[in-house]
Amino acid sequence: MGDLPLWPDPSVSSSAVAARLKCDRIYFYRVFWSWGGWERTASPSRRRAYALKTGTTGPQMAGSLVHESMARFVRDARHARTSNAEAATVEAVGKLRAWARAAESTTAATASKKRPLSLEVYYGGDIDLDHAEETITECIANGAKSEHLLAIREATTDPVINVDVMESFQLDDWLTVWAAPDLAYEGISGRLIVVDWKTGRSRETDQEQVKLYALWAVEKGHADADRVLLSLSYLRSGVVTEGKITAGEVDEKRAALLDRKSVV
Repeated sequence: MGDLPLWPDPSVSSSAVAARLKCDRIYFYRVFWSWGGWERTASPSRRRAYALKTGTTGPQMAGSLVHESMARFVRDARHARTSNAEAATVEAVGKLRAWARAAESTTAATASKKRPLSLEVYYGGDIDLDHAEETITECIANGAKSEHLLAIREATTDPVINVDVMESFQLDDWLTVWAAPDLAYEGISGRLIVVDWKTGRSRETDQEQVKLYALWAVEKGHADADRVLLSLSYLRSGVVTEGKITAGEVDEKRAALLDRKSVV
């Protein structure tokens, strides 16, 4: 694999944490065996592991396209503009269909981040486009009406700190932690509001993911733990759950990440 080290440096992200909670074998293949799979000199098994790691499903692709739309809606809100949900839906559905057409001929050998493998097709199934399109339509319609967008639109100064931008920080000088909150902004209450857009049903791992974002806020110096408000916004159902976090819970999250058994 050229000059690449055999294994990546110790690091964690919300997706890696979710994989570890789900299955140790999945975690190994996604984090370690896929490493370097993008290189032309990678072995076929590592190439396949990388293609499967970056591969996606119809629901996941729908979720990615909804997140793209929500990021655009935030940009509109920052300029006091009202978003066009209908136009965003048409664009997202068009991208979904284009991916589905390309996926029919995409293999583990030809897949890339720009042309991800369809896991349904890879395993001999079909992409449920109807369900994916329904998800996009309902999530974008509800997302465009989000109270978070309204709060940003009505702010007298730009309150936004991060919109799905990957950032890293170090813990104990050896562990790199990666985080990309969907949205983080200063609310009128003085709290730092960290939003996670969800396009599916509620899962147990959702809380662990937003706790990682709370740790990001503290470690990057954006806010003390007691000033952070975590908001899980389930766009398809329109349900929003919000909660505060304590310094003790942030410390627990930090300790859990530093437990070497959770990283290697």
